[in-house]
Amino acid sequence: MEQDIINILDNQDKPALTAIEINDMLGYTSVDDYKALVNKLGEMANRGDIYYSERKKKYLLLKNSHLVKGRFVIGNHDYGFVEIGEGKKDIYIGKNNIGDARNKDIVLIELIGDKTEGRIVKILSRNEESMVGTIYFKDNRCYVHPDKRGNADIEIPDYVNMGLVDGHKVLVKPVNGSKYVGEVIEVIGHKNDVGVDILSFVYDNNFKPNFPEEVLDSIKDLPEDISGEDISDRLDLRDRVIFTIDGDDTKDIDDAISIKKLDDGYELGVHIADV
Repeated sequence: MEQDIINILDNQDKPALTAIEINDMLGYTSVDDYKALVNKLGEMANRGDIYYSERKKKYLLLKNSHLVKGRFVIGNHDYGFVEIGEGKKDIYIGKNNIGDARNKDIVLIELIGDKTEGRIVKILSRNEESMVGTIYFKDNRCYVHPDKRGNADIEIPDYVNMGLVDGHKVLVKPVNGSKYVGEVIEVIGHKNDVGVDILSFVYDNNFKPNFPEEVLDSIKDLPEDISGEDISDRLDLRDRVIFTIDGDDTKDIDDAISIKKLDDGYELGVHIADV
């Protein structure tokens, strides 16, 4: 039925048709067929496959309307872009034209100005992906302020007995398609704890910080000692005193030095981990 509807809307002199006109062109004669058609038209309009004009009560293909479908991506300063795809340039969305949209929502936009800018007029499907944010309390209510700018703060109604405190970094998921209500699915740690900034980045990019059980099981039989074969073509410096020069706040410890007294001075060894 969907393809028949698209074919009808794409091959008519009139760009927009009522449900009854589409019904007649399909040759439907029963009330049940008409109801099924109206339901299907509604589904297609909600997905953005076609556009329904509330004022004219007519349906038309999206390409024949004044609207464009795409994925909204938030920028760094309370603005965003809608990715159209098909090699077309992204459409800029200013702060005042974002409306109720959040990052990665599929939206319909109306082109404005010189058609390089748009206004979000409808959210077709919500992005239900989890996001990382910081817990704070206000007026005895619990909220998460998302790390990515442009996302609205999310209230956490079921926070009692979770042990949450101000400053906790958490992984939160919006619920019921809401932009403003969610649930905490994991507490990452406090924002001032060492390493929590790295874990927050890991979670926010949908990486898993822990190895799967099967991977952990597979390494249990790996030898902990270094064999002669492993070091046969390497310089063995295990008898040297080698110490790191990375600071306390470093993200990785891979730089070190050693000092050896010689008859005519000192030898400085510079050691960089082969990672």
